[in-house]
Amino acid sequence: MKTKKTFQILRSIMYALINCFFLLFLTLSLSICTILCFAQGGGAAINITGSAADNSAMLDVSSTTQGVLIPRMITAQRDAIVSPAQGLMIYNITTKCFEFYENGGWYNMGCTCSYPDIPFVELGSGATSAQITANWNAASGATHYHLDVSTSSSFANFITGFSNKDVSNVTTYNVTGLSSFTTYYYRVRAENACGSSGNSGTITYATIAIFVCGDPLSISHIIGVVAPETKTVSYGTVLTSLSGASKCWITRNLGATNQATSATDNTEASAGWYWQFNRKQGYKVGPTPAWTITSINENSDWLAANDPCTIELGTGWRIPSITEWDNADANGQTGGWDSYNETYADVLKLHTAGELKNDGSLNGRGTDGQYWSSTQYPSSTQVGKYLDIGNSYSTSTSDFNNKAYGFSVRCLKD
Repeated sequence: MKTKKTFQILRSIMYALINCFFLLFLTLSLSICTILCFAQGGGAAINITGSAADNSAMLDVSSTTQGVLIPRMITAQRDAIVSPAQGLMIYNITTKCFEFYENGGWYNMGCTCSYPDIPFVELGSGATSAQITANWNAASGATHYHLDVSTSSSFANFITGFSNKDVSNVTTYNVTGLSSFTTYYYRVRAENACGSSGNSGTITYATIAIFVCGDPLSISHIIGVVAPETKTVSYGTVLTSLSGASKCWITRNLGATNQATSATDNTEASAGWYWQFNRKQGYKVGPTPAWTITSINENSDWLAANDPCTIELGTGWRIPSITEWDNADANGQTGGWDSYNETYADVLKLHTAGELKNDGSLNGRGTDGQYWSSTQYPSSTQVGKYLDIGNSYSTSTSDFNNKAYGFSVRCLKD
């Protein structure tokens, strides 16, 4: 009897414990469910009231005593995020701003820190076989810029060292170490303490082929301070020691569409353009552009900065000196050039392109040819030395003429 009573007491205790644990589990479950998991109508609600999610919300968080924390990080950590999704949001500890990602850049939401404007990119310039120059306009609010360069129009890859390259606060940058005759793409982003702008547009620009004398030299002339018209010319080139040392020469006049077909070819296409001494601007017959200089009086040889050969054909190309014309005249054909027939028969194909007089009028095309040297006549600041060719007289390099005359230019390369 004592044993049975003891068993009944133990059973009562067990029932009491089980009921207690069940009630505790039920209470905790209801509490958790009340706080965390109300999902109705496609949306989930997190609150302490048991309210359902608003029908327009996938997630509806409600509280009057607590807030929501989204990921917090510094700018460097944000920039290390790989392939951020459109609309990704963070709180930037560096800038004290809520930020979201859109179209390649991070943007703030309603804080006093302002992102810079997106830069406007300009066409590339200064292409060589190994470098290009990237250009862009200054962006409002920018303190520095980042440059991407790629061989892929979608920037699937980057040139070594040019993925998000910080180029400081400049608006032009030389991109070096490139491959010849290759198309490149570049874009720019502006940045300040708040963050970076979106990507600029993309510029396509190519390096030039490595030039070997004897190959054609294709040049795109653009109307402006040197070329009087826009056109592309494929210049023939030849390596010769006529001038006393091995030099590469073009085999037609600068600006000529075609190489002359004879010593007396009087066509506009073979004549090329005409230059006044130590002036950049070339002229077509007309003259075009307007002829404004009728007199030049300055104590100077042809300056390198004004040399149309250098400007139009590239580094290393220049106008011959009078010594080089002297040597070419002496070394040409058999015992030197004696007429325009011999200058044309030689490798340079010099012909009678004529001249523009100091009033801009054309003279002597088909009968005479005048080719400037880079050398001023030593006894006068108003005249320059040149190569003179014709049929009724021997070729001469001792002549000098008014610097305001327009003569042909032939280019050589060191």
